[in-house]
Amino acid sequence: MKMVQSLWSKPSLKSSNLNPSDRNRGGWPVAKYNYMSWTFSCLQLRKFYDDVELVTDDFGYNLLIENLELPYTNVHVVLDCLNEYHSDLWALGKLYTYGLQDKPFIHVDGDVFIWDRFPDIIETAELCCQNYEVGEPGYLHVYNFIQNYFNYIPNFLVKKENDQISSINAGIIGGTNISFFKEYVAQAFEFVNRNLDKMNGLDIGAYNMFYEQYLFFCLAIQKQSKIHYLIDDRKKLLDQFVNFLGVPMHTNYIHTIGGFKKRFETCYLLEYTFKMSYPEQYYRLIDLLKQQKI
Repeated sequence: MKMVQSLWSKPSLKSSNLNPSDRNRGGWPVAKYNYMSWTFSCLQLRKFYDDVELVTDDFGYNLLIENLELPYTNVHVVLDCLNEYHSDLWALGKLYTYGLQDKPFIHVDGDVFIWDRFPDIIETAELCCQNYEVGEPGYLHVYNFIQNYFNYIPNFLVKKENDQISSINAGIIGGTNISFFKEYVAQAFEFVNRNLDKMNGLDIGAYNMFYEQYLFFCLAIQKQSKIHYLIDDRKKLLDQFVNFLGVPMHTNYIHTIGGFKKRFETCYLLEYTFKMSYPEQYYRLIDLLKQQKI
């Protein structure tokens, strides 16, 4: 199974984070933790997989390949084509990457860390994701907003039930059904492109999750395509996401999701784990920072 990571740099290069969902420095409070996250994520993937691909832009190539020298097995420098879009639309880089795939794949976010291969049921699934979500409040705001103001709404969107929205989390996302991903990406870009003049007043973070994660969930329902989830015990989700001290005995998967990466406790645990696991790469990264090469 091919692993894929993607970095569209424009959202991470804002001068400052203007709202909680901005992706300046990848959402980390200090740039060095963003670099550590990418390095550790890639190295852990390469520990268990022989085929780990990067899709990025010129800036990302310079950072991840030329400076950090991450051991991706294949690199595609194509995401500069998205630079006409607003930097708030940070999920577009991932979507574009999904649409490029022509064989089974799993896309893994740059703040996801693994300590084992993914289970066979995930690697062979028609569609797979990190976990199922329900009742996230941001989705409901976006849902109500688009119903009132958007120019175009896909006809396959599932209606809300009891003021709750069901969706998925795309910390990992992929599968063997490549034709599904082609249609999904086309639908998502059409949804975004036909509503570019309606972004004012939106919770932009939830909007990115809406057109990436909720559209995926709704299209899977329409197509009657089964989604397999890596984590299906919702009670353990939050504990598992940042349980660096529990690897690898109690968990083999960490995703420093959302606000967790803004906590310095998470940053320090990441740095300690990275340093202990890959001391040579850690000190090389620190030297690059001191020399202001990254």
